[in-house]
Amino acid sequence: MSSFSEPELAELAGAFEVYRTGAATTSAAAQVIDKLFVPQLLEVELGFQGLGARYPQRPRTDGGDKHESHMLGHCRTARTRFAHGKASITDVIYRQVCRSLDQLRGSTAAETAVAARYDLLIQLYNQCHPGPAVSLLHIPANTFARKSGDPVESQEHDPSA
Repeated sequence: MSSFSEPELAELAGAFEVYRTGAATTSAAAQVIDKLFVPQLLEVELGFQGLGARYPQRPRTDGGDKHESHMLGHCRTARTRFAHGKASITDVIYRQVCRSLDQLRGSTAAETAVAARYDLLIQLYNQCHPGPAVSLLHIPANTFARKSGDPVESQEHDPSA
C-alpha cells in the first residue's frame, strides 16, 4: 500500500468483496477495517512523515509534497464521490476509515495504541507542514452524504444515525 493508487486500492477492495455479498454482515466488514486496515494504514502514513525505515525519504516524481497524507486525500475523494452519488467500494472503505478515526477521537478509546499512533501521525504531519496546524487527518464521517442501503451503513458504527 505504498502509493495508495486507485489500482492498488481496487485490489484491496476485491479482498473486501466478501463483505459486500451476503457472506458476512456489514458489522464484520467494519470490524475488519477498524481492527486490521486502520492500524496498518496509520503505520504507512507514519512512514510518509519520516517515522521508521520504510518510507523516510518518500520519492515524488511529480514534485509534490513527500509528506502528503494520502489517507486524507482518499477521505476527501470519498466524501466528494458520496456527495455526487458515485462512491466506489474504495470510497465506502475510506468512509469507514473516517468513522473508525472519529470513534478513536471521540471516546474513551483515546487511550488505545491505535489512537496514540493517530495522535502521533497528526503531530508529525504538523511538524512536516509549517503553518496552521491540523487537528485531523481524516474527514468527519458525519459530513458524508448518506443513502439508505450503503454497504457499511450501520447504527452500530454510526452513532449519529
